[in-house]
Amino acid sequence: VIVSTVILSIGTLSMIMVRGSNAYYFMFIFLMIANAGYIAIDLTMNSMIAELYRDRKNYLLPIIHIFYGIGAMSAPLFCLLCSKLFSDHLYAMTYFSLGIIALLLSFVLYLSSVRNETARTDVDLEDPLEIFRQKKTWHFLLVAIFYALFQTGMASWLSDYNISHMHMSASYSGMMISLYFGFALIMRLLSTMILRKLPTARYYLLSGIAASVCLFIALASDNVIIYTVFLLMTGFFSGGLVPAYMIVVTDSYPTRQSSSTSIFVFAVCISNLFAPVFGKIIESGTHDAAMYLIGTCLLVSAVLIGIDFERKDKHE
Repeated sequence: VIVSTVILSIGTLSMIMVRGSNAYYFMFIFLMIANAGYIAIDLTMNSMIAELYRDRKNYLLPIIHIFYGIGAMSAPLFCLLCSKLFSDHLYAMTYFSLGIIALLLSFVLYLSSVRNETARTDVDLEDPLEIFRQKKTWHFLLVAIFYALFQTGMASWLSDYNISHMHMSASYSGMMISLYFGFALIMRLLSTMILRKLPTARYYLLSGIAASVCLFIALASDNVIIYTVFLLMTGFFSGGLVPAYMIVVTDSYPTRQSSSTSIFVFAVCISNLFAPVFGKIIESGTHDAAMYLIGTCLLVSAVLIGIDFERKDKHE
């Protein structure tokens, strides 16, 4: 985690050097470096919780993802703060500030690790890719890809839809996106209790369907108030899906819990390759079609995990 945080910091700090005609090339290179660190942090944190706290992961994984939600809520506010602090080179300085924060965080983590040295057990894995030789892994990968397409699509194009199609001001759109992630955060808090009463796969199925239906209702409405209410409900119902997915896959691979968490990260990387498809649809002048497609991806993800849940029920 410390090394990954340093890599993230190096990538974001380097953004201060982005200048001139080749700015985009350097920007992509530096952000690729930062993204490598970010993905490594994401993968390691999920796998570490699943591996070290197997009996409590149903409670702790949603807690970890609460902090992701807090970060998502804070992002627009952080950008707003940077816009007030920096009059020149806002884009580069925003990333540079993130780099400084990440560097300080890595230093704090290092000091913490020095004070809390623990014995480490090295395990020799004969086949680290064992899970990818099983059919169910590809089913779980498909579930994650469709969810990641929904997640990536909303993160990339919701603001554009709010401003271009719903004719909202940039400030109102930013506030609503913060509220969207705020409602998702509430569900992540509630999911720690819900998952004690409800099978995790069934929770994913019901919440995924509810979130996609709310998004469809929001898109079908021309009323900004109705759109806002159901969009926030979309954020609420989709808030606990990632930790729920992590619990489902780690339960499915009791001897490969760390490896199984990589399925979701793998799916996110694949979905990012297809994210420009939504942009192409929007460029053709059909905002609604792109957003309906994003909602459909979530619905397909929920149905796919529901199929797996029903199959296991019949088998039992």
